[in-house]
Amino acid sequence: MTRYPVLLVAVLLVFLMQGRLQAQSTADDTVAETGQRTPLEAGRALFDQEKFMETVAPAGEVYQAGTLSGNPLAMTAGYETVRQLQEPGVYDRLESLAARLGDGLRAAAEAAGVPACLTRVGSMMCTFFTDQTVNNFDAASTSDADTYGRYFWNMLDRGVYLAPSRLETGFVSLAHTEEDIDRTLEAARESMKGLRA
Repeated sequence: MTRYPVLLVAVLLVFLMQGRLQAQSTADDTVAETGQRTPLEAGRALFDQEKFMETVAPAGEVYQAGTLSGNPLAMTAGYETVRQLQEPGVYDRLESLAARLGDGLRAAAEAAGVPACLTRVGSMMCTFFTDQTVNNFDAASTSDADTYGRYFWNMLDRGVYLAPSRLETGFVSLAHTEEDIDRTLEAARESMKGLRA
């Protein structure tokens, strides 16, 4: 076993998700020193672990850290999430819920006459209060922080908790239901009307 099993797994998973590595075989999972199942076998087939770890801080240029990096509970949760995401129809369901929510939020802003740009990629989305297209940080930074603050509190008063900053995103998850989307859109319609005042 490598001297860096937890960090190797965390970095390997990030690289796999980013498409920077292609796993040749993840069927032969192995148990890391944390006691959790992880797809280390694919990593062993791809590269020299010692050389790879030399690219990660403190020895190398790649900085990798996080509160739950390598935590056995977080690793198990990640493994189970990946397992669930392999179930048939999961991504179709996420896309359907997210598209419905995104379209509904756009419609709520338009109906209320509130300038807003909703950006969405898959199940991740953000509402920016601006009449400009938002496709980079500079554009996002010009969105109206005061309007977002009022929207945040309006939504919270209606039982919907959003990220408190206009520069953060929200996510639709597998735990969300059609009823959750309905409640959120009703709250958004009422909240957007309150922004005109």
